[in-house]
Amino acid sequence: MRRVHLDTLLCSDAQLVVCEAPAGCGKTYQGARLGAIVAGELSRGRVLVLTHTNAAANEFRARLRVQRSRCLVRTLDSLVVDIATAYRIPLGLPGDVSQWAIERSGGDDSGFVDLAKHVADFLESAPIVSSALVERFPFVIADEHQDANEHQERVLKAMKASGGRLRVFGDPMQAIYREAGDSSMSGPLARWERLKTEGEVCELSVPHRWQGSGSDLGEWIMYARNALKAGRAVDIGRGLPSSVHVIQADTRDAGHGKFIPDQEAGGQIRRALREAPQSLVLAPSNELVRSLRGSVARTHRIWEGASRPALDKFVAGLVRDSGDPQSVGDHWVEFMCAVAAGFTRSRHGKVFRDILEEKCERSRRGMPGQLREAAKEIQVRPDHSGAARALKRVLSLIASGEKGFDAIRVDYWSEVADAKRVGASTDLAEAMRQVRMDRRYCDPGLPDRAISTIHRAKGREGPNVMLIPCGSAQFRPTQYKRNQLYVALSRATRSLTLVVPVNGPTQLLSGL
Repeated sequence: MRRVHLDTLLCSDAQLVVCEAPAGCGKTYQGARLGAIVAGELSRGRVLVLTHTNAAANEFRARLRVQRSRCLVRTLDSLVVDIATAYRIPLGLPGDVSQWAIERSGGDDSGFVDLAKHVADFLESAPIVSSALVERFPFVIADEHQDANEHQERVLKAMKASGGRLRVFGDPMQAIYREAGDSSMSGPLARWERLKTEGEVCELSVPHRWQGSGSDLGEWIMYARNALKAGRAVDIGRGLPSSVHVIQADTRDAGHGKFIPDQEAGGQIRRALREAPQSLVLAPSNELVRSLRGSVARTHRIWEGASRPALDKFVAGLVRDSGDPQSVGDHWVEFMCAVAAGFTRSRHGKVFRDILEEKCERSRRGMPGQLREAAKEIQVRPDHSGAARALKRVLSLIASGEKGFDAIRVDYWSEVADAKRVGASTDLAEAMRQVRMDRRYCDPGLPDRAISTIHRAKGREGPNVMLIPCGSAQFRPTQYKRNQLYVALSRATRSLTLVVPVNGPTQLLSGL
């Protein structure tokens, strides 16, 4: 689509315009450009830009700095929280709606989906509220809309129904936040196609991300997207550009969530990572990320993004069971198992729980004796401060390599840092609010050497990306997995390495 026609359509009076674009084809650039143009033309209100990640929000803020006073950039989740907080009384919600959503989530985002449903129901039943929102924000830009759940989309449609203009940018092939049990992605994809029938449609198709030295990689990734979208396998046996590499690994069964390559392939993987000054290792699951970091990517830091699932669950438990040493100890053990490899429920966790059950009265030696000193902190202060003191003691033992703790490795340092910060505060709720505020606005960026799940790396990019493993167990022939594979491939800007098991490669790749 020619630039003149694209700008005319996006800036028009049409209430809804849907812009579909593959990864790297300029959605963020075009969205920010549109925001700046419209902000300068509005006679009232501000442009509202909604993203799904803090990283994307910060990118928009940087690009819109000239028009910052006329544009508000938020994540869609934070908009929902803000509306729910303002109208918590008619919604029947407590003062801290974020904590309410976290406590209902149980380790996933179901609590925030439920919160979005509450807000969507409210806006649809009280159009005067959505009209007030439109008065403040008459023009809304929704970035990466394929990631929006059903109720978040209802929130946006309520604003459109009250007269707001809505511009939606997205790519159905990057929809990887599926609904429970929906491996076909039928829900999100159907909503996207239905949305296109409700307004004007435009497309972006030039792979700007790879212009220059990575142009051959960009063309290959576009080929891969087209193949996956059409239900075909991606051919990696012939015609590969020099920027795409394949390592075939003869693996042995190491149990669920683990990947151990043969010696030759392991050497190739480590050498490729060592020679790249910047590298991003991607894996489909948290279990594989931890396994790979302990084997072939030891110099890489796990990228945690803005989410703190272990801390959120830990704090929810502390709030619920404060005053009960045994329960606080249980939550403390689960947190340690979540953030540190080698700290196990069957060994360290069982000893710690037994000590608290005995109220720390029985004398112990060695590792149990040192855990007893940590458990005393919780026995004396069965709350967040006691849990933080116990954490500090055990982290010191891990750092010094004490016997019984020398095989433990902390994987999630951001979770630990925020837990220590929360534990040092006298007001747990206020400390968590501050942590969430920092997570909302602060984005440290990927370290030079990072390892991440595909989900957490979404919206990021790196010059040299390695995807491990491309096996049948990790990438089944479903639409959800096709999308997940495409998201992983499109993170690379300069070179891409695929590690494919000899025994059990994915059906989504062919030609070997």
